[in-house]
Amino acid sequence: MIEVFYPGPGHTLDNSVVWVKKHNLLFGGCFIREQATHSLGYTAEGDVRAWPESVSRVTEYFPEVQRVVPGHGKVGDAALLSHTRELALKMLP
Repeated sequence: MIEVFYPGPGHTLDNSVVWVKKHNLLFGGCFIREQATHSLGYTAEGDVRAWPESVSRVTEYFPEVQRVVPGHGKVGDAALLSHTRELALKMLP
């Protein structure tokens, strides 16, 4: 069974994540950044101000995340969520 979850705006206004409970696996797409990156990438079609809170909603909704697949780059663990949130917070005025 999979679950599609809309946490709020981020990389795009309508980005969603996909959860595979059996494997504690989250597909974050471009909403979640890989550990090696130090930027949010292309943000013109998103909402950088809402992004940190949207990531927090994912963390709260799926606290048992063990593996995260970002839109680009290497698969990681739940630390990718906090990494992405921190990147977004750095972009705020």
